[in-house]
Amino acid sequence: MIGWILLGLLAFAWLFLILLARRNEARVAREWQALLSPEIRTFAEQVGGTVRARNAMLELAMGRAVQVQRLRNVEEAIQLLDAGCQILRQFTPSLLALLGVLGRFSRMVVALTPVEPLWPGDFNLAHMVTLSYLHQMMHRMLVSARQRLRLKIYILGKGIQLTTDFLLAGARAIFQEKSEKDEDWELIAAGFSDYRTLSEESLRTFDLLLRSLPPQAAQQLKNRLLQG
Repeated sequence: MIGWILLGLLAFAWLFLILLARRNEARVAREWQALLSPEIRTFAEQVGGTVRARNAMLELAMGRAVQVQRLRNVEEAIQLLDAGCQILRQFTPSLLALLGVLGRFSRMVVALTPVEPLWPGDFNLAHMVTLSYLHQMMHRMLVSARQRLRLKIYILGKGIQLTTDFLLAGARAIFQEKSEKDEDWELIAAGFSDYRTLSEESLRTFDLLLRSLPPQAAQQLKNRLLQG
């Protein structure tokens, strides 16, 4: 009987410590957010605006291409898809470069809110669902929030590269065959949806890292990104 009571007390203490740690992490993160200079906050908004603007451009091209194909206007749909591929070729390197810089600066974080892994239900393509499950498993194996952040940055980079390759390969097949098959175009729609999710998740990770850096490191991050 006493053994069960001790076990229950230990379980309660363990749960209490976890909740306290998370509460402290959130409090520290709020304090760092308050310390961010207006200049850094403006810069974060600019980065976010750039990513969202490029997503909107992809939506106008690739998203519209799929809609037009559903109306059986394949020629116009192919033109829009080609424009979307050009945007994708320009957007992906800059997004991967952003994640590369985040990976290097993740070593400097001093206070970090809990990092959430990718969720398989948010994705459509088989490779992204598999990658998300792998991320979930590896996330649970790591202890520190810093390690989990670096893992997420790595997974996002791999996901973006794989999804970009998938979209470009799918588009090439459509161009070569002038495909009218719904399944070919629905794969483009699924790939674009996953790419948009990954880019938005990259932006949230950027915001999380920026809030977790000391002011001097946040300024260094800003300068590094502005250098290109």
